Amino acid sequence: MFDSNGGENVSGPGTVVGANVKLTGTISDVNDIVIHGTVEGEVISDKTVTITETASVKGPVTAQVISVSGK
Repeated sequence: MFDSNGGENVSGPGTVVGANVKLTGTISDVNDIVIHGTVEGEVISDKTVTITETASVKGPVTAQVISVSGK
């Protein structure tokens, strides 16, 4: 979907990294990001990043709200 200005619509469910996923590189979303697996790289969200108990992130995390239960 596109908004009236021709840009992409930013509403949506966001990004989920599953518990069995290992991601290397930058992950970026204008919506929420929830991480259950492993990320080696930068995580960027315009909203919220949630790092769950099973998650591991090695790299910088940038968001309005960051919740860390993992490492």
